[in-house]
Order: sequence, then C-alpha cells, then structure tokens
Amino acid sequence: EKILKEVVSRVDGKRYWLGVFEVSDHPSIDTSQSYLYGYYGRLLCDHNKFNEARPYLDKAIAGCGNSVPDFLSTVRARCAAQQGDYSVAAHDLSALVERSSIFGTSVMSIQPKWKETYSRMSIDYALKAKDFNRDELAKLYKQLADLLNDNASKIEKLDVLKKAHALMADSSGDKGRLAQDIANLTAMNRGANKDGPSPIDRATELKMQESAATLAEKSNAANAPQLWMNLAGSEVQAKQYDSAIEHIKKAINVQQDKKTAYSPEGYPMPISDWPIRSLAEAGRQKDAEMLCQTKLGKIKGLFGPTSSQYSHVLAEVSIFYATQNNRT
Repeated sequence: EKILKEVVSRVDGKRYWLGVFEVSDHPSIDTSQSYLYGYYGRLLCDHNKFNEARPYLDKAIAGCGNSVPDFLSTVRARCAAQQGDYSVAAHDLSALVERSSIFGTSVMSIQPKWKETYSRMSIDYALKAKDFNRDELAKLYKQLADLLNDNASKIEKLDVLKKAHALMADSSGDKGRLAQDIANLTAMNRGANKDGPSPIDRATELKMQESAATLAEKSNAANAPQLWMNLAGSEVQAKQYDSAIEHIKKAINVQQDKKTAYSPEGYPMPISDWPIRSLAEAGRQKDAEMLCQTKLGKIKGLFGPTSSQYSHVLAEVSIFYATQNNRT
C-alpha cells in the first residue's frame, strides 16, 4: 500500500516514477495512470478504507472510457455499496454484464453463471437505492431475464419480464415488444404443460397480447392490425368469441392506407384471417360473415372499388364464402 501510495503521489504531482512496474516480474500489470489508480483503490478497499478508495476508483473508471476492466467495475460496486451509494453499485455491475455480453472478452464469457449473479446483485442494489429510475430498473430486470434460458428458469424468466413490463412507461418503444415476448413465452410454457393450460397462463397471454396491440396502435405502428388479429385468434382458441369479434373489428378499423416498409406499394398490411374462419367453424358463421363484409368495406373505403387492394381482399372473401358453402 505504501509503495502504491508513493507511486500515485508522484503521478499526481507529475513526478513520474513507474520503473517499479517496468521491471516487474508480472507483465499483466498495466502501467497506465487509470489502472494505477484502480490498483491503489482496490488495495484501499481490501483494507476497508472505502471513503479513501472511492476517488481513485472514480478516476480510474473515468480514465478507462469504454474499456473498463472487470475488476474496476466489481471493486467500485463493492465500494459504492459500502458507502450506501447503491445506484452507482447497480450501474457498475449492470454495465459489467452488458460489456461481457456484447464483446465476449470477459472471464464471465466462460462463466455464464457469474453474469447471472452480478445481474441479480445489480437489481438488489437498485432496489436499495433511493429514487432509482423506473426505466433503468426495468432494463435491469430485462437484462436478468435474457440470462435465464434454461428450462428450470422459465417460470422465473416470465416473472422477471412481467416486472420489467410493469415498470416501463407506455411511451417506451420496448414495452410493446416486451409484452409480445411475454405473451409468446407464456404460450410456449402453456403448450409444454403436461397438466393442460393454466387459466392464469391464458389470462397473462391475452393481457400481454392486448398490451402489445394497444401500444402499437397508439404509436401508429404498421403491425397494429395484425397484433389485434393475433389477440383475437388467441381468444377464439380460448372460446372467448365475443371478445374475439370485438378485436377483429379493431384490427380492421386500424387498417391504414399509407405506404410502409412492409407494404411499399400502399397495400394494406396482410392480416391473417384464420380467426374469422375459426369463428365460423365454432358456429359463429353469421358473425364471421359480418366481419368479412366489414373488412371488405374498410378496404373499399381506403382504396376504392377499382383498386388492386380491394380486388385482393374481395378474392379472400370469395374464398371464405366458397369454403363455407362446401361445408354445407
């Protein structure tokens, strides 16, 4: 400690004396000023001198820019937590997990459980911090969920994703995508359940699908119609026919005539009509026919009766009627 303190003092006073490192038998020791501060800060932390160590650790991390070594993140997180600065501790560990995930150069790349451990610690620190940003906390939960990929963690992964979703603001562009991820994961878990689908799982799936569709509609997203139709399809499977009909109407109503990346020629974004067919198969044929006519009228109003778009949907409706007649 005394030697490092003297070296740091000389560096700070621009009286450089790094020869002690240049002739070291340990070539892994970095002689840069930032690392020097980091080594000294770590040594002070090892002696529980956290208040004395913190300024050196702050200097070290600031000096490393985007190339902060793992040991600096973990040491400052420990130091900050001891000082009650839980927000910094949470961000340091989260950043450590993110770097190791992106660049794959960290020792944690070969020890995936370490990433999970640090991710959990970052959440614990964030929950202890005063006024920790909700969106930032949501990102920490999402980060942990991304690490829970084994079969034993499926239930926890869902719970963690739900926490992230609840924290996100509706204005967040990620909330709708997260809702759809939750719905998809719930459906997968439900399908794998040997005891049959759980009413709770089905309710979660429908709730998240509705959230995704609502947010897409609010943001005027091109896929909003399909998301409403996806929800209707799930409701048909759950035999919630009245809700399905209302959401199919919603899917038709939010159709747009604008050009999109998906539909560069201005065609309406394709919507699967299998929920309408399934309604007919479930004995709700009159409702299905009404929805076909509603869809046809919507496209006619958007593009006109002589448009190729209208002809396309008219052909779909004709096939529907032909199929129904064959059944009778």
